[in-house]
Amino acid sequence: MDLWSSIGLSVAILGGISVVFGLLLWFANNKLKVPVDEKFDAVRACLAGANCGVCGFSGCDAYAKALVDGAAPPDACPMCKGAMRTELADVLGIELPDPNPMTAHVACRGDNYNARHRFTYQGLKDCGSAAMVSQGHKACRFGCMGLGSCAAACPFGALTMSPEGLPKVDRSLCVACKRCEAACPKGLISMVPANEPVRIACHASVRGADVRENCTVGCLGCGLCVKACRYSAIELKDFLPTIDYSKCRHCGVCAAKCPAGTIEVLLDARHKAQVDAGACSGCGVCANICPAKAIYGHENQLHHIFRDLCVGCGMCKEACPSSAITLTEEGGKKRA
Repeated sequence: MDLWSSIGLSVAILGGISVVFGLLLWFANNKLKVPVDEKFDAVRACLAGANCGVCGFSGCDAYAKALVDGAAPPDACPMCKGAMRTELADVLGIELPDPNPMTAHVACRGDNYNARHRFTYQGLKDCGSAAMVSQGHKACRFGCMGLGSCAAACPFGALTMSPEGLPKVDRSLCVACKRCEAACPKGLISMVPANEPVRIACHASVRGADVRENCTVGCLGCGLCVKACRYSAIELKDFLPTIDYSKCRHCGVCAAKCPAGTIEVLLDARHKAQVDAGACSGCGVCANICPAKAIYGHENQLHHIFRDLCVGCGMCKEACPSSAITLTEEGGKKRA
């Protein structure tokens, strides 16, 4: 057999083998393949892919499968917002209620400068480890350790440590996954409604005299905030004020009365008053009752609101006999 005949035979043999294996692969692909669930793929595409586990499942794939099987609530993923949320509702063929987003809140202002230290801690840079040494180096046994375990636990970069030694929350990045909450040995971090601007920034449930010995910005338990709130939204429990957000109107009077500055008001989260020009009668009741002097107008004429001055307390809305005032976000969404 000459050289060319040998080459031809080899090519024929290899070609035959290729055909046989090709047929085997075709057979296996058609007989053994797993059916593709198009609905699963569509649901999975609506999820963020962070695999954070906040939904209660091991990851986005597991949550998507549970959604398709009807074994999981459709609003368990805090990262599924806006267009993603709308698309998910369309794929599932359901209506999702408006979300009530939560965000992490650190109930402490006792940084390295206004909170007293009992000793210098030189161990592991971990709050849990530091808390095991005589309940920590901070004199206030309720206060932040300042070592950043919460920031290290956040997979979304929503918490960072300030130069003063306190964690700061970026509400635009926080998805309320609660990992920071679990990482804090002092129980300082909790999830609060993101659209509620009034926060209590202290966790020390002891008498004010004991607090002041260890921290210059801790709550004194004086109760002035309770007396100042005309909506009965604040109650004192274990020497600490608690807020009933169903009653709070964001007026900020409690924060103004607090002698220690323990109550914070996030101005950018407040709603603002807005006048319906067609309904306003010009009676002036709103201007007379406004504690911020944010409303002006002549009698029997349309009244206007300085939104920069408005504190969103809602007193004008409640007093308006014409129901001409609503509270809205900066983007125009109304608050009930």
